Amino acid sequence: MQGYPPNDAPQRLEKDRLSLALSRLRGVYSDNLIEVVEWCMSLDPLSRPQSVFALQKELSREGERRYTKLTVSEKVRLQFDNIVSDTKKTARKATGFATKLK
Repeated sequence: MQGYPPNDAPQRLEKDRLSLALSRLRGVYSDNLIEVVEWCMSLDPLSRPQSVFALQKELSREGERRYTKLTVSEKVRLQFDNIVSDTKKTARKATGFATKLK
């Protein structure tokens, strides 16, 4: 969802930043989806979905999708983050391309 994989649960035991990362995605993804991701990424293995069927059931559940309304400053921050991310990707490609030419 952010373009890179999250840390493993044992690494997150000391300092779990997953909630902060997911809160930044509210308004981009539905609250329903973020809640399912939080469930799947729970530190306690028994708190996670115990089968693919349970996860499929939750994902296909009927109901209205809820979205958190973003403030203007949050929308600006998201746009800025996207610009920075795109710039980094472009710079990496350009650098990779330049090193291949040498």
